[in-house]
Amino acid sequence: MSADGTWKIVLNTPIGDRKATLTLATAGGLSGSMTSDEGNSTQIFDASLSGDSISFKAAVTNPMPLTLQFTGR
Repeated sequence: MSADGTWKIVLNTPIGDRKATLTLATAGGLSGSMTSDEGNSTQIFDASLSGDSISFKAAVTNPMPLTLQFTGR
């Protein structure tokens, strides 16, 4: 199964679950973007796929500027 496409995801955070949309493309390496339900969007980087697991980083500005590491299945 390809990771390409648009995925609805739930981020488990210390301030509660947050819903977002993750858009992925694997042509030329894994890349994509993440958009929160509030409409904030950011590019992902340092992304990798291994089997059914994904990891990536994203720089966010809300609620404060941070670089976050994400992992999931």
